[in-house]
Amino acid sequence: MIFLKRKGLSGLALVVICVIIAGSVMCPFACAAEPPDVILPKLDELKEVISSAVDIYPTLLTDTNTLQQANALYNKIDAVMVMVEEGDYRDAAKKLENDISPKIAVPPDPYHARSWLSDDPALQPVVEEFAGWCQEIIEDILDGLTNYNG
Repeated sequence: MIFLKRKGLSGLALVVICVIIAGSVMCPFACAAEPPDVILPKLDELKEVISSAVDIYPTLLTDTNTLQQANALYNKIDAVMVMVEEGDYRDAAKKLENDISPKIAVPPDPYHARSWLSDDPALQPVVEEFAGWCQEIIEDILDGLTNYNG
C-alpha cells in the first residue's frame, strides 16, 4: 500500500484496473440483459473501487470525515443491492442515477452541491480518474438493470 501511495495516480489506476479485470470476468458483457446475480458483483466492485481510492487518497471526498462519507456511499449501494435482490429494478436504477452517481461525479465547477468529490486542485487528476471509473461501473449496472426483463 505504501508503494501505491508513492506512485499516486498510477497506484489508483493499478488498483482500479485489478478490480475492473476481476469484475470483467464476472460480467464480460457489461451486465447487459443479465440476471441480478451478475449485477450484484458489479455493485460490490463499485464499493471496492471507492474503498481502495479512499484508502489511498484520504481526502478524496469533500467532507472532513471522508470515512463517514464513504460509509454513507456503501450504505446507499447496499440499499440498491437489496432493491435488486427484491426485484425492484426500477427503484434501484433511480437510486443509482439520482442519489449515488451525482455524489461521485466530477462536478462542472467546484461549487456543485451534489458531488462529494474533492475540489482540491492538487487532487483533480485523481478525482477525474476515480469519477470516470465509478461512472463507468454505474453505467454498466444501469445497462444491466434496464435490459433485464425478469
